[in-house]
Amino acid sequence: MKGEVLISALADKSRLRILASLTERPKFVEELSLELNISVSTVSFHLKKLLTANLVVAKKEQYYQIYSISNKVLSDDLARLLKSALPDKDVFVNLVKKECFENGRVLDLPVQINKRKAVYKIIADEFSPSKAYTEGEASLIIAEKCEDYMTAKKEMLDLGYIERKKGKIIKVGL
Repeated sequence: MKGEVLISALADKSRLRILASLTERPKFVEELSLELNISVSTVSFHLKKLLTANLVVAKKEQYYQIYSISNKVLSDDLARLLKSALPDKDVFVNLVKKECFENGRVLDLPVQINKRKAVYKIIADEFSPSKAYTEGEASLIIAEKCEDYMTAKKEMLDLGYIERKKGKIIKVGL
């Protein structure tokens, strides 16, 4: 289920009232209509939206559809559901990679700090998180990606993408 569908379903006061009522016990459309003072057709309309978002389930009993809150939704972590509505967190880094790199090398270090940080993140990803590098090895890795490797190395250290420990360079877990 997409986060947008869930948010849209929850973005209406009548649907929230229907959900609140269904937390008491399962109910049929006419019962919800009387209880909430909403027309039967309006309750039906809102229940369709809630069904689409998998917030409620329907079960046929004799002549009626009985609606109840979906146990699946109640047991899911809301943060996980809402995450699907967020853009990919690496979109900016990928855009910077397209703009600032050619054949895997930095064209020029960007002036804008956020772009520069993204460039350094891309370079830092070349370092293995479980390995300690000599100064020379670290410089070579950075030089393969960036002509101005001395500036890049200094700024990567200053920004905390890599750090010195016991005379070695290690990647910092970002």
